[in-house]
Amino acid sequence: MTPRARRAAAILLGWIAATGSAGAQGDDVDDVDDLDDPAAALIDAPADYDVGNADWNGLSAFARLAAGAGYRFEARAGLDWSDVTAADTLVLLYPVTPLDATDIAAFVRGGGRLVLADDFGGAARALARLGVAIDRAESVAAPRYYADLPFAPIAAPLDPTHPLAAGVDELVTNHPAVIVQARGDGEIFGFEPGRAVVVAGTLGYGRYVVLSDPSVLINAMLRHPGNFRFALNLLRYFDPDRSGRVVVLAGEFSVRGRPPTLVDDGSLRGAVDARLRDVNNALEELNDWTLHPGAVRAIAVGVALAVALIAAAALPSRRRIALDGAWLRAQPADSAIDASDPHAIAARADAGAADAWLAPAALIRDTVEWALRRALDLPHPLGLRDGELLAAVEAACGSAARDRLAGVLPALRTVPPASAPLGRARKPPQRGAVDDFDARAAALIEALESASRDRR
Repeated sequence: MTPRARRAAAILLGWIAATGSAGAQGDDVDDVDDLDDPAAALIDAPADYDVGNADWNGLSAFARLAAGAGYRFEARAGLDWSDVTAADTLVLLYPVTPLDATDIAAFVRGGGRLVLADDFGGAARALARLGVAIDRAESVAAPRYYADLPFAPIAAPLDPTHPLAAGVDELVTNHPAVIVQARGDGEIFGFEPGRAVVVAGTLGYGRYVVLSDPSVLINAMLRHPGNFRFALNLLRYFDPDRSGRVVVLAGEFSVRGRPPTLVDDGSLRGAVDARLRDVNNALEELNDWTLHPGAVRAIAVGVALAVALIAAAALPSRRRIALDGAWLRAQPADSAIDASDPHAIAARADAGAADAWLAPAALIRDTVEWALRRALDLPHPLGLRDGELLAAVEAACGSAARDRLAGVLPALRTVPPASAPLGRARKPPQRGAVDDFDARAAALIEALESASRDRR
């Protein structure tokens, strides 16, 4: 029996155990003896996660809950990215067809609101792009089980202060997968720290919630008070003012178009963020098709060689060679790189151009300077000396932000602004250096923004 059939049979058995008789299921089960083979009872069952399905495995209760709370609930058979706005809450339940990880990340990064609920479906790559890793074990160890049923472990709040956990003492699950790694706001419900069922996080301007058991929201499971309250919290968490729609897609559905780009509001932040997002998406797409098994082996060999070279360079030597900064030297205009054109930058990366990473590095540098300018309320923070800048960041944002700045400051001093002439260089930066620069810069910006939120 497949994981999906096993899960469905388990819910059906749990439903019957909770109601006390097979007759409580209406016409779906004529005789409890039919449950000698639980899958036999599912042959004529309505579709899983169907809003029009009022049976145990449908979503009619969730739809009524949303409508009763004042939300516009729309169930669709296909996803048209051009018709989903940042005001809508996009709910994807047990997607059968693998999701495009780049599109999912781009939607959230641009301000989208996403609920992604999957255990054994096709969301693995999209989850990985959100920083979530799932262990799809056949059984889950938990402190408690509903009605002593081994397939129905009960998850407890791991962060009782989170809005999703308000008024929820327990969450009944059914054959759940377990989230073993997550970033963002962290683990909300689970069996113990490091083994979660619900996590929440932010990416760019958007937010997401990941459930490792989509059946939490079906009719049979919403009979449990904790599950019902959690479903209501989920709607309110993304849209407390009920200004947008709740757009639900489940199982197998078509996808058309691409998520809309960020709106450039004419500010430096809007312009830089829009260009950076386009560049990031292009680089992520490049990652998606290059990481086949042969490429992975080549990267592993390259990493091993790089480690060996770094170790050799770290050994004491009689003679130190000063960096000449040749890769920053401007070249004639006919060879200049246009840092304002992300498509040209991505095309150079696709073509394997040696200087393809110079412009992205400059854009990252400008984004960090913008974040420092906002945090410190200074017009030109990178004009300060190192000690003065580090002291100012520590005073305004704390020691954690200062330490992250110290880690990225050497790179900031060597990268020119995107407005400067960027020409082909004799020693351009390689992708590994820019990836590390990007990661350190993102960590610094996160620390600065966190400190700003705390001050407010």
